[in-house]
Amino acid sequence: MEEQFFGMIIAPFLLISGMGIYIQALSTRYMQAIGKVRDFYKTSQEKNDRIIQRLELRATLKRAVLLKWSLASLISSIISSCLFMFISIFTIVLHKNLIYLNIIFLIITITAIMISMTLLLSDVVISLKATQIRIKHQNKKKI
Repeated sequence: MEEQFFGMIIAPFLLISGMGIYIQALSTRYMQAIGKVRDFYKTSQEKNDRIIQRLELRATLKRAVLLKWSLASLISSIISSCLFMFISIFTIVLHKNLIYLNIIFLIITITAIMISMTLLLSDVVISLKATQIRIKHQNKKKI
């Protein structure tokens, strides 16, 4: 019984700590995106490349929105994982059969993580497109 108890408790803790690292990475990307939006806003009033800046601004705003929802999805996954852990404890301590409730929270946890990762991938794709816009524009200026 003790082995089962510790096994059911350790797995969610490892999952939560891994998600903490993922949250840190997402937060960093989110803050960078917000910083770029502010920079674009400041420079948009100074330079003549308004079309390119608008395209970059739109891409950066999309990135910020995607990252915000990715963070929200990941946080909901952590909450679901915590509920999974508490239900596991109650199942063992109270000798109740709550396996179906545990399965529901496990599915919610996995789904939220997948949604968060999909949104992060979308952010990376948009970031690459914005970089390509800037590179093409700089190459046209040189010619």
